[in-house]
Amino acid sequence: MIKNNECVVLITSGNIKYYSKKGYSCIIGEKLSLDISEVSKMSHNLIIAICKLCNNEVNLPYSKYNINYNRGGFYSCKKCSSYKRKKTNIIKYGVDTIFKRDDLREISKKWMSSIEFREKSINTQKEKYGCLYTETEDFRDNISKSIKKIIKEKKENNTYECYLSLPENDKLKKEAMFVKYGNECSFLVPEIKEKIIKTNLERFGHISPFGNNEIQVKIKNSINRSKVDLGTLDLFKVYRRKIRYHTKLIRNKVFEEWDGYDYYDNEYIKDYLNLHRTDNKYPSIDHKISCFYGFLNNLPTTDISDISNICITKRILNCQKGYLNENQFIELNNMFL
Repeated sequence: MIKNNECVVLITSGNIKYYSKKGYSCIIGEKLSLDISEVSKMSHNLIIAICKLCNNEVNLPYSKYNINYNRGGFYSCKKCSSYKRKKTNIIKYGVDTIFKRDDLREISKKWMSSIEFREKSINTQKEKYGCLYTETEDFRDNISKSIKKIIKEKKENNTYECYLSLPENDKLKKEAMFVKYGNECSFLVPEIKEKIIKTNLERFGHISPFGNNEIQVKIKNSINRSKVDLGTLDLFKVYRRKIRYHTKLIRNKVFEEWDGYDYYDNEYIKDYLNLHRTDNKYPSIDHKISCFYGFLNNLPTTDISDISNICITKRILNCQKGYLNENQFIELNNMFL
């Protein structure tokens, strides 16, 4: 449904013939006030469309309104598009989603795994964004907001669970790595190490991302953006002190249950306990979700100091990780030492 039935059209060399045939006496550059029914279906003039399902009002070109309307016989906004899609699928395929039909699922799978589809997708993204969409700031911002929203909702409903940290998944991952590379950790495979070095040198000019000046500046800026004032810093010290206290209570248990391997690079480091505690290789306790992140996101100190959030790594890796979380550190450093 269209809210504004009247539309002002600018006469151009592209539409003068159309409106002249309609019986209007018009000159290029002139503006005509017309009923919307008289306007060309492919006109780019903006109209106010009303969603039939939720009554939401949307400003969009008349041409896009007509394309939307022709898909189902009514206009629906983006928020309600899933309803129209299900309705169309039921009419065309007998199911609300095509993936409920084995034959259509197989056809779609075959097409999306084809070289033609991949090339077409890459070309479309480059034409639209100048690069792959996953490389754009827009994608990074949207995916980050989306993931944070999902995690927040799950935590509020007490249903959040990080599948990557589940013991059974960790076991499956190690078994698969051993079958494929002969080692449970891919980053200890020589060819992968060489590839990491090559990639880091090409992208960062250094064997490790932390050696790149731009990344060092970004890390400093990200801390500055958090806008932690002196008063807040005092609160952070109290927060961190509580975590250290709770962590100290279970420190012996952590080391007793430890298998001796560095959590981040899978090197056997139990023998390094004989080194001086200030040595870079000395095994130290690390919080996978950092104290700094926990403080900024108001996480309970008991969550940060929980044994499931504690691991053991070399002192030098612990220093490099700093305020980063486990996944951020692994991604940024590519686990290469």
